[in-house]
Amino acid sequence: MNSTSFSFTNSSISNNVSGYVCPLCPEKTNAEAQFSDRTVDKALVQTSCQPKPHTYHLGCITRHFENPANRKCVICDHEPLPLYRVDEAKLFEDSPYCEAHALAACRRGDMESLNLFLSAAAPEMANRKFRSALTGKQVSLLCVAASRGDIACLKVLISKGANDLDTALLNAAAGGHVECLKLLIEKGANNLNMALKSAIGHVDCVRLLFEAGADDFGGAQMMAIRKGDSASLQVALKNESQDLSHLTIFCAARGHAECFRVLTDHGAKIGLSLQVAANFGHVDVVRVILTNVEVTSGSMYLALWAAARAGKIDCMKFLLDNVPEINLLSLQASLEEARDAGHTECVECLEKTISSARGLSCTIL
Repeated sequence: MNSTSFSFTNSSISNNVSGYVCPLCPEKTNAEAQFSDRTVDKALVQTSCQPKPHTYHLGCITRHFENPANRKCVICDHEPLPLYRVDEAKLFEDSPYCEAHALAACRRGDMESLNLFLSAAAPEMANRKFRSALTGKQVSLLCVAASRGDIACLKVLISKGANDLDTALLNAAAGGHVECLKLLIEKGANNLNMALKSAIGHVDCVRLLFEAGADDFGGAQMMAIRKGDSASLQVALKNESQDLSHLTIFCAARGHAECFRVLTDHGAKIGLSLQVAANFGHVDVVRVILTNVEVTSGSMYLALWAAARAGKIDCMKFLLDNVPEINLLSLQASLEEARDAGHTECVECLEKTISSARGLSCTIL
């Protein structure tokens, strides 16, 4: 197929654009775009704006985009790319803002046009990569369909010989598209562990990948904590005999309280997690620890010292409200640390606590 144009009209664009006046024309009445003699400039394109696309002359909006600050639709201020040609999609697109017919059909979920195109085109077209108007990079049709969760287009592409299965698997996993994952695995995609990390945040996908044979439990656990996905973490904690203590520190630093609860429910030791959580001011994690784990008074005062040193007043107040007994020496150590660090609010709170504990009205010096 040597032609650079394609005869299929994009059936998903049905707006009546006859006599349309482009909002970017130099003159509002110039519906024929006579500012340019080039046919390409007179072509009508529609944006990807949601919920409603808008129509421009390709020449007008191309000129508008020459300024990097002008990459929004002038009508609705939404993301306009990719642009879609109203009259005729091209086999290979020359505008950086439009996309080739096959990619445009795949992007819009136009399974009928995609099937018709691939049936008429050379067999290798199903595996050809096309330039994305969103990133400027080459993308495969299979990956775009998988990213959208478009099972119909995915089936068409696979039936026509598309074989970029493993990369498409990552895209489907990242989007949380379970049915697409099932189809790709059924057709031979086997990069399960990489897909597993992409799937964190979508617990049904995580569960499916483990059932299909993914076995990187440690990587999934770490990624789940990084993203604060307690449901996926729960699924990934299959080997209950493993030492999870290193994960509690990481979780405390991130401040993911529900993930921390899951870890302790599976027997993880808290180690220095209380002090780490206090240092970062994660009150919710501190609350989970004090609620679910027996903590010594000494550990709580170490956490109080860490909170005072870091200036985390809310965490410090929470610890003071829950410390089982007053230890003036430990309070004084935290006060001195807060003073040295210049945390005025923490200093005032600790001075008040110490003064009250001693039954004095004077400030501790």
